[in-house]
Amino acid sequence: DLAIKYGLLFHPEKNFYQYSNYMVFHLIDSCNQFTNLEAFIHPSVKLLWELDQKNGTEYVKTLMAYVNSDRMVSKASEELFIHRNTFNYRFEKIKDITCIEFNNEETILQIILSCHIVEYLDKYRES
Repeated sequence: DLAIKYGLLFHPEKNFYQYSNYMVFHLIDSCNQFTNLEAFIHPSVKLLWELDQKNGTEYVKTLMAYVNSDRMVSKASEELFIHRNTFNYRFEKIKDITCIEFNNEETILQIILSCHIVEYLDKYRES
């Protein structure tokens, strides 16, 4: 039931949902009942999120694609269906705006979780 709940919210175009693909959203949803989730968003991701909302950019989505693709630019650009040069331009802007240490695994974990929280909050505010 939970796989369907989160699957329909985050990927309504799909016909099959596995709970393992949505566990992080279940965790975030459970935490949302007890605390302000925005307090757990990494400051750099929060800044990018605010810029996305203000300017219509896709910095958080670009950042998430980068970390989800094992930090491989070609794979991340394919995931976003954009040209590699477009991805590189966006990613350079992200690096200019933030002070994210991309070689620090703990920071990367915080970035991933923060991006998931942002995705969750965006979806729930839409619905």
